[in-house]
This record gives sequence, structure tokens and C-alpha cells, in this order.
Amino acid sequence: MENPQIILRQTIDVQLYQKIKELETICLQNEEVDSYKLELDYKLKNSMSHENNQKINEFLYFINNNLIGYLGICDFDNEVLEATGMVHPNFRNQGIFTQLYTLVQDEFNKRPAKELLFICPKDSNTGIQFIEKKQAAYHHAEYDMYLNSHSFIPMNNYHLELKEIDTQKHLFNGRIGDTVVGQVRIEVVGELGGIYGLEIYPSFRRQGYGRELLMQTIEKLLTLGIKNVFLQVDTINENALSLYQSCGFIEKNVMNYYSISKK
Repeated sequence: MENPQIILRQTIDVQLYQKIKELETICLQNEEVDSYKLELDYKLKNSMSHENNQKINEFLYFINNNLIGYLGICDFDNEVLEATGMVHPNFRNQGIFTQLYTLVQDEFNKRPAKELLFICPKDSNTGIQFIEKKQAAYHHAEYDMYLNSHSFIPMNNYHLELKEIDTQKHLFNGRIGDTVVGQVRIEVVGELGGIYGLEIYPSFRRQGYGRELLMQTIEKLLTLGIKNVFLQVDTINENALSLYQSCGFIEKNVMNYYSISKK
């Protein structure tokens, strides 16, 4: 006899992490996609710092203690929330994801964030169909890119100095002497190192500093023992895409982002 139950959590623990990963594996085997961008490693790593914030981020649908559906919120930015999830292939078209989605919408309405971005792999037919029914507005798409370490060749000389300015956020400046020309943030989870927010300030662009900042960041991650280096880039950002490709990054997945309005 089925015993459905929806559980809401602020954070995930190791046990819940494993259950979600198991569901993800089943779902990925059923669709021609490589990832749902669940950010589980990030969530588990930062669970202690979020456990008392009273915000619900994890929405789980169980049947007979088996995880059937999952939808999670990431709040990297106070202005924008990100959400993504999945339902077991054998339990789709039963309204499970709609129930979880409604709860996420309610949580979004309670928060000061101005925008909720729903993330869906471009090749996930069921996900795209669901989003279209909700009439969410297409926002943008990003490539997930991974470094081919065999094609990475470090530079011999750098004009920039990479200096960490926030040890908690792992935020680095790229500077020439006392002049800051850009910044980048890294996130390390296990053997995966992510590069985020790499930016050269407008007056210093088109002078090769972007390549230097990227290359030094890669070297920094490799010296930490990272085996897989990851970043994302907007699919229409041809300059950045060309830079990343020339430094050894290869496009893997395409993630579509859709904007959800408050009700």
C-alpha cells in the first residue's frame, strides 16, 4: 500500500544526499542528459552554516520511505534563487512534481529574492514540457564546461598577481601592483573545483588579462589537488566561450534557465 509523504528540510545531510544521488542516477539513465545541476556537494558542504536560517530549501516526495521526487533551492545570491529537481521515471505524470513546484513557489513568495530561476537540461523533454505548461519566461542558457587537463599548458610569465581577499568565499583579485583589474571566485568540493564570476573590469579588457586570470586560477586549483576543473558560460557569450576553449575547456551540458515570477 502506498504511503506518500512530502518532507520539507532546510538542509541535506549525508543520508539524504545519498538518497537524492540514487534518484538522480535512475533519472539520468532514463534521459539523455548528464546532469540536473542539483548542487548537492555544495549544499552538503555548507549545510552547517544554513541549518538555522529557517528557510526551506529541500522539497522531497517519498512513497513507502523511497524518494520519488525532489526539488531543491539554491540561494547563492539574495536577489536570485535557483531551483531544479526530478521525479522517478515510473512515477511521472502523476502530479508529484507539480506539488513540489507549488511548495517552492510558496517559499519563493515568502523571501525577499526578486527572481527565481528554474534550471532544466536542454535535452530533458519532460522538464521542458513542464516549464512550458507553467509559461515560465526563457532567461538564458549556459554551457557546463570541463577542463581537459591533457591540453592545458600553463603560461610561462604572468603580469597579474592572484591574491585571495576573502578566505570564506574563496574570492581572489587579479592585480598589477596595487591596481585591481578583475576578480574570480573558486569553490572546491572533493576532487571538483569550480570557477565562478571571473571578471575583468571594463577599462582593462582586451589586454590579455582575462586569459591570465583564468590560467592562474586553473593552476591554483591544480596545486590544491583538484582533478576536475569546472565552469559555466552563457551560450551567447562568444568571447568568453572562445577563451575557455583555447585554454582547454570542453562544453558538456547545456542548461536552460527560466524566470519564475512571484504570485
